[in-house]
Amino acid sequence: MIVVAIFSVLAGIAIPLYQRSIFRARQAEAVVVLGNLRTNQWSYFGTFDCFANTEQHPIGTVGVTPLPWTSAITVYPNPCDGTDRSLKDLGLEPSISRSYYQYQCAAQIPATPTQTHEFTCSAQADLDGDASVQELLFCTDQGFTGTGIASPQTAASCLFPYGTYRVSLGTY
Repeated sequence: MIVVAIFSVLAGIAIPLYQRSIFRARQAEAVVVLGNLRTNQWSYFGTFDCFANTEQHPIGTVGVTPLPWTSAITVYPNPCDGTDRSLKDLGLEPSISRSYYQYQCAAQIPATPTQTHEFTCSAQADLDGDASVQELLFCTDQGFTGTGIASPQTAASCLFPYGTYRVSLGTY
């Protein structure tokens, strides 16, 4: 009886710690991919003098099951016309074939001389299956206003430019 009680207490401690470590490992995917998107957006800017809007990848509904990663190169005559590009157009092709997160970038292409080139990239997932979506953002603040453009997926404000951060509450 005492042995069962000890094992119950140990399981009550170990299982939540294990689940938390699984969530953090899955969250690391988003941090790495957002870092790559940031680098690739700056490369795109260096080549075309604008940032790129991207389509949402992978396609589907986020949940505890990873989504298949499919992204094809798109060909557009004008790289700065504001048309959504694939993530592959930015040179992003993750080594993973399935992803827990959906990624998307929004770019601001200046219409007037007072506007600046900006972008925000978003990673969105529901890692624990509770229908509460968590989102990580990376944004720029070229205009030095203290904010970036809003998330392309949830319209969440990007208030801490130049660093990836979580904009939604999570328990991990």
